[in-house]
Amino acid sequence: KRNMAEGITTLNFPNVFLGGKDRALGELRVSDAGFAWRSKITSRMVTVAPDDLVGLSWAKIRGGHQLRAHVKGGSHIKFEGLRGDTHDALRKLCKSTLGHDLDTLDISAKGLSWGAAAVDGADIRFSVESKEAFSIPLSEVAQATIQQKNEVSLELHVADTLAPEDESVTEIRFTIPPKGAVDGHEEEADGTRAETAEAFLNEVTARADLAISGDAIAKLDDVPMAVPRGRYEIELFGAFLKLHGKTYDYKVMYSSVVNLYVLPKPDQYHVNVAVHLDPSIRQGATFYSFLLMQFPAEEELSVSVDLPDQVLREKYKGKLSKSVRGPSHEVIAQLLHGLTGKKINQPAPEFKAAGGAQAIRCALKADDGYLFGFDKAFLFVNKPTTLLPFDTLSAVEFKRVEKSAAGSAASKSFDMVVYRKSGESVTFSNIRRGEYSSLFHFLVAKKLRIKNIHKGASGLDLDNEVDAAEPDDLHMRRVKRDAEEAAALDDDDDDDDDDDDEESDEDFKAGDDSDVDEEYEEDDCSDDEEAAMKKSKGKKRGAPGKKAAGSGGEDESESESGEEDKPTKKAKASPKKKKAKAAKDPNAPKKPLTAFFAYSNDMRPTLKEEEPGLSVPEVGKALGERWKNEPAEVRAKYESAAAAAKTEYAAALKAYEAEKKAQFTHREDEDDDEEEEEEDAGSVVDDDDDE
Repeated sequence: KRNMAEGITTLNFPNVFLGGKDRALGELRVSDAGFAWRSKITSRMVTVAPDDLVGLSWAKIRGGHQLRAHVKGGSHIKFEGLRGDTHDALRKLCKSTLGHDLDTLDISAKGLSWGAAAVDGADIRFSVESKEAFSIPLSEVAQATIQQKNEVSLELHVADTLAPEDESVTEIRFTIPPKGAVDGHEEEADGTRAETAEAFLNEVTARADLAISGDAIAKLDDVPMAVPRGRYEIELFGAFLKLHGKTYDYKVMYSSVVNLYVLPKPDQYHVNVAVHLDPSIRQGATFYSFLLMQFPAEEELSVSVDLPDQVLREKYKGKLSKSVRGPSHEVIAQLLHGLTGKKINQPAPEFKAAGGAQAIRCALKADDGYLFGFDKAFLFVNKPTTLLPFDTLSAVEFKRVEKSAAGSAASKSFDMVVYRKSGESVTFSNIRRGEYSSLFHFLVAKKLRIKNIHKGASGLDLDNEVDAAEPDDLHMRRVKRDAEEAAALDDDDDDDDDDDDEESDEDFKAGDDSDVDEEYEEDDCSDDEEAAMKKSKGKKRGAPGKKAAGSGGEDESESESGEEDKPTKKAKASPKKKKAKAAKDPNAPKKPLTAFFAYSNDMRPTLKEEEPGLSVPEVGKALGERWKNEPAEVRAKYESAAAAAKTEYAAALKAYEAEKKAQFTHREDEDDDEEEEEEDAGSVVDDDDDE
């Protein structure tokens, strides 16, 4: 895509995997602002700014091509699943806007186990014949030891993100023989190359910071957690944290932490600390994308960090100190911030409940909880903990907020439906009406599109809102204009609806057989129960009864004497039973495939070969996108074939139904003949009896 006004060129790739152990699927955007990858499932963002970029490489791998972005510090980020025909456009863009050429990286596919191992930046690289065979990030190394004289063993971290049936590398061993064995001679007496394995081990240990990740640097006892529920002992290590509970233990890599949130609850007695994870940890079939800890607001905590002063200065750069003291929620948030490097997010100051709290009470599905508003997202806690980034939302809609509902039970609360760009929706229900004004203003301030803005603004004084706004606040003026135009259209529709109601009321007759039956029959309850029902019915009518009494005593006397009978309540109509599904006729002609399904059958093998990691829903979505982008002549070919198949199917079905009808008619004629023969035989028997 090209913006002609600014001269900015952008490339978008819809199905790109983020390389690594979990290999998540997302969308990649390349522009003069660098690289931006977003997960399609969790909306996790991975960005590479142009200032952090030191080089780019392109490699052919299984299932497509890989773009590798080399960043400062020696590490790199892999984007996999790119098509080969995008190389030229991508190379031209990177060279013109980012200032880096796309170098070709050769990957060894021979499968040989003999090569060269070396620590290169933030990776351990194993090469065969000067071509890279594989690489291991040093951050994934949990332990490094010498098993034998020349054998180095590397144990890798295993996070609780894998299913029981998943496979993962847990250990790899490198055999590094001495120089004499390599050259074909005996080992030199002075042992010149005998320490090669030890030198490799020392380099890995120093680069991977194993000296500080072997022992826990801080411990927290008896931490109450809402997700996963229970009390856990938390051990903080250099590269991960561990949760020890009575039943289950969890291991969370710091590389899985996306964001940190501090959530003060409206009761002012508790504060939650939420840790957003991607990928999620799991226990059996249950996934946890958030760790949710809960602390008393006034509880104090003091934690000692077991790290040398030099490491605190050089590695953590002042984000951690030897001793952390303060309220419990602040201490744990500060520790996680220092170890993970992730930002601590506080609720937006402009998001306030009616009582001044920083959260609004509502329900998601059947679970009560609290909705927090941040600068870039909504967060609902605690079950299910749900994050809704604003840039993934398409619109917001209010329900049950019209003025016509005033005075009814529904007017005490309203619902808010949040629509995602993916087509899904999330409904927050039972929000107190007193929270409506502040929530509406928050959405307007964040420039989120409100679907029924005229109804949403019906309870607000938009004239005062515009006057109070800044002179150049065009968004607020657009809100008012849209609300007024939509309200005018609704008024016209309401007039038409009133006319329709008046016409339909002429045919309505109280007590008619077509009325909907009520819940009880007269015979279903005793006299006492019937009296109680009439009494409660009179209370419910209330205001109409007073109005009749004020107009005269005639109606009152009639109601007391019982001379004027009123329609009796009938039993509530029972729900209709669902009709049984008709069984399919196995002999009937089979319906033909539509144009899209015929196209999908042809393209599915090619897609699976190009992107073997896609799941079944992802394959369907990718095929739909390809179908939309196909040229008109390709689509026309499948559509014409589908139309011809449909015509053939209609003719075959018509012939089959005619044949089936003829067989049925013939069978009926045979049955009639049999009945006539039986009747004739019966009449003969009767004649014999008479004789």
